[in-house]
Amino acid sequence: MAANSNFSSLLQNLKLEDPWLSSKPWESIKSESGVISNPKSSNSDDSKQPLYKPSMISEVGLVSLVVNALQGVEFTLRSIEKMSEMFCNDPADRTKFRTPSLWNRSLSSCSLGKILKSIGRAGFIAFLVRRFVEHLRSSCSLVNQAFSVAMVRVLEGYVSAIDTVCSSVELRRSSKMVDGFGGGCLTNVANSEITLIEVYLHTKELRNHIEALGNICLLRNVSVAFSTSSSIEDLTAEAIKGFCDFPRGANLLTYLYTRLRS
Repeated sequence: MAANSNFSSLLQNLKLEDPWLSSKPWESIKSESGVISNPKSSNSDDSKQPLYKPSMISEVGLVSLVVNALQGVEFTLRSIEKMSEMFCNDPADRTKFRTPSLWNRSLSSCSLGKILKSIGRAGFIAFLVRRFVEHLRSSCSLVNQAFSVAMVRVLEGYVSAIDTVCSSVELRRSSKMVDGFGGGCLTNVANSEITLIEVYLHTKELRNHIEALGNICLLRNVSVAFSTSSSIEDLTAEAIKGFCDFPRGANLLTYLYTRLRS
């Protein structure tokens, strides 16, 4: 009960000021609802009452959360962690949480949980790489400091690529070039019509790249544990302890050369 209450409050906090979408879960079908209808009361007012209230969260809200999580925003990573855990651990249909457009695409709760976990893992790596860069900047080795500058450039490119997702989706949808698209994904995601599935598919290569960067920074073991029994705080503390084991100076050059060859 407490878990469902926390999950409902989490979804309530995601509500954005956008048009409501009416939900049509499979239980609204009389043959699937499990309720035996009485012919005498078929015309009563009670039979016309909807099973569910208007949707509590739009897909726009979830897409906005995911885009922020991909950038490594810590509080959104916590939300993604909780949501993915809830969906993955309870594979039953969760239309009672009223996320309509997702279910219209025939996504099971387990599939949705895996999608959120994959996105959250990539965002968590981006978050850890930023912490890793801060650690390298305090290093006495000029090689490590130069490596940190390179990491910053890679992260800037990663965020810039996320900003092009909306334009990429619009171009894929249209058979012609789209003229006058209003800005990037980071500033206009709340006004866009892109779906969670489109964000997931269009960021696949980006997520692969940021995971490869995490492997170079020796963050793989920590990132794989995202949305498991360990919390983000515990995983972050574990990663920070491992920063001290990262090669320095000439050893870093040897390490990078070895990784490049492999």
